[in-house]
Amino acid sequence: MKEIHKRRKLRNPFANDPLLRKGGVHEKSRKARRAADKRELRNKVMNRDDSSPCSFVVSLSVIGAHL
Repeated sequence: MKEIHKRRKLRNPFANDPLLRKGGVHEKSRKARRAADKRELRNKVMNRDDSSPCSFVVSLSVIGAHL
C-alpha cells in the first residue's frame, strides 16, 4: 500500500515576523560594561608611573583593596 503524507499546517507569516527580528548583534550587559570599566581603572592605577609616597595609599583606596 502507498503511504499518504499529511501536509504540514501553514503558519501565520505575521506571527513569525517578530521571532526573526530578534537576531543580530547583541549589546553587552550593564554588568559587563561596569566590570570592564573597573578593570580598565584598576590597570591605569596600577601601571601609573608616580613615585610620591601617598600614591600607593591613593591607588589602594581607588582599587578598593582591603589590607
